[in-house]
Amino acid sequence: TDGNNGTLWKAGSNILPQDLMIDLGSAKQVKRVFTQFEFPTFYYQYILRYSLDGKNWKLFSDRSGNLTPGSPMIDDNDVKARYLRLTVTHTEKQGLFAAVWNMKVYDHTFEIPASISNKGSLAKPSENARREKILELDLDAASPGRPLTSLPNKGTLGGLWKREGKVGVKVENGIKCLDFQNGALVSDRAVPPTLAWNGSYSVATWVKNPEIGKDGECLMSWCDRRAIGLANSYQALYYNSSGYGAAGHLDGHFDMRYNRLPKAGQWHLLLLTFDGLVEKIYVDGVLDNAQNMTLSSMVKNAKFRIGASDDGENYSGLMASLKMYDYALTDADIQKEMNRPPGRK
Repeated sequence: TDGNNGTLWKAGSNILPQDLMIDLGSAKQVKRVFTQFEFPTFYYQYILRYSLDGKNWKLFSDRSGNLTPGSPMIDDNDVKARYLRLTVTHTEKQGLFAAVWNMKVYDHTFEIPASISNKGSLAKPSENARREKILELDLDAASPGRPLTSLPNKGTLGGLWKREGKVGVKVENGIKCLDFQNGALVSDRAVPPTLAWNGSYSVATWVKNPEIGKDGECLMSWCDRRAIGLANSYQALYYNSSGYGAAGHLDGHFDMRYNRLPKAGQWHLLLLTFDGLVEKIYVDGVLDNAQNMTLSSMVKNAKFRIGASDDGENYSGLMASLKMYDYALTDADIQKEMNRPPGRK
């Protein structure tokens, strides 16, 4: 049905499961299906079904428990079918899309050279994101003038944000906020595997920085930069004037700057999203920059940090709120965040 390596049939979202249906044009005998997935070095779990009318489906091959990568994946049966439907249920790596380069359908079987089988992976399949707000700063328990030791996380991960270094609480023009002075808040909850590898996310924060630095000024980080030390294995939100001013990825080619640097001394909503394919930075509800990305986020031994990265780079301004989601916010979601400025419940 498709033997063109220049085309990739790819789902519009990395939320699984996803389906691809093929119409063969008329009922045909189907004995073998070749499927070449986007990344042949990682396994895909999938189910192949067939139908004569596109309504009533029967099983051709069940690979929903597959742990073996390969290209092509070969499935044999002997059925009469006009339609085939491929359902990708899970992927080995977090955030990968259901995507195939080619699917080839045969009315016969034939000898396969070098009849060997690839070794199965020891890695469990990735977890489907729950599409939740996993982190949220709760400043209700914070009191200006009193020592800050910890704050509760109102997101679904729960737990506490524990202060490290100097972080105070103040009221700025009627807005309660955190005042970062060479300090950070560190979560006592582990970074979930849904944020690993190419997992989607959104980080939204209201900040005001009296002076914007040329580097550093990390607002939020959640990866271990030393796990493999490679580009795109590290993700963090920044507010500085450099080439990684908006998002850092350990490599200048992949880092993202602000096209229009948010002005100092003003409250801004900075919102970073990644949907598994495109990374975007929004400033005050308006898209400022975007780039295509494939990530390999290392989160196993990482910590959520607000106001710093795992290498310091401390933020030196005010923050009224911060939220993190395990999915990419839509334009409508972003406008809702914009309609909740600091000081408004």
